[in-house]
Amino acid sequence: MNPANETEVIQALAKSDPDTLAETMRRQLAVTRRMVQPDPAVPMGRIDKAAWRQTERIMVAQKLVPGPVGVAERLIEP
Repeated sequence: MNPANETEVIQALAKSDPDTLAETMRRQLAVTRRMVQPDPAVPMGRIDKAAWRQTERIMVAQKLVPGPVGVAERLIEP
């Protein structure tokens, strides 16, 4: 995820994907970084219990699950 390693990452990726241009890989890496860690101030791997509770409420309301399962209480924080 560290942009300082981008050159090495692209070289490694190019070995298994020689048909994709390096510039395309750079753009893909930038998008991947934002998806994996949207807020650089929030450490990767942080568990957002409020977000999990919200997801659970939505899933219950849309009848995707039969009822609350207490997902946030089951999460193990690092």
